[in-house]
Amino acid sequence: MSDGVIQDGLAALKGVDMKIDSSRFGPIEVDPQRLITLSGGLLGYANHERYALIESDSDGFFFWLQSTEDARLAFVVTDPALFLPAYRPPLRREQLNDLGLTSAAEAQTLVIVNKHHNTLTGNLKGPIVIDPQRRVGRQLVLAEARYSAKHVLIHLDAKAPTRKEAALV
Repeated sequence: MSDGVIQDGLAALKGVDMKIDSSRFGPIEVDPQRLITLSGGLLGYANHERYALIESDSDGFFFWLQSTEDARLAFVVTDPALFLPAYRPPLRREQLNDLGLTSAAEAQTLVIVNKHHNTLTGNLKGPIVIDPQRRVGRQLVLAEARYSAKHVLIHLDAKAPTRKEAALV
């Protein structure tokens, strides 16, 4: 067993923040409750399965999904329901079972965000579905044509809605 695994386990047992390296933020302290294991990693990064979910703004719209294994690997993510309340990735029974969920309603869904010109887009074809209780998840690849890998979430020249405004949509 590696020293990193032992340190992770000790931090979780003691409820003490764990220190991870980030090329964007330098060394940061992370609450063990913010650690997520993504089985099979993310597309293109199968060897990186451990991530920390770091708040990037006080409104709670966007987060950094920071690899605990590679300081240079981080993705901006968001809850797609804040922008698209009707978005529900279809989950098959075996996918629910793999995550230890009994229904899709128990899952937390995140999508990777990218900046394209003057817009922020979300990858609705590759949602990250997480069991928030066990903090394990998996990135799915959806075949449905109705979903886009570059779905416009927000135009940067427009005023971003507050969390309360987004909840009313």
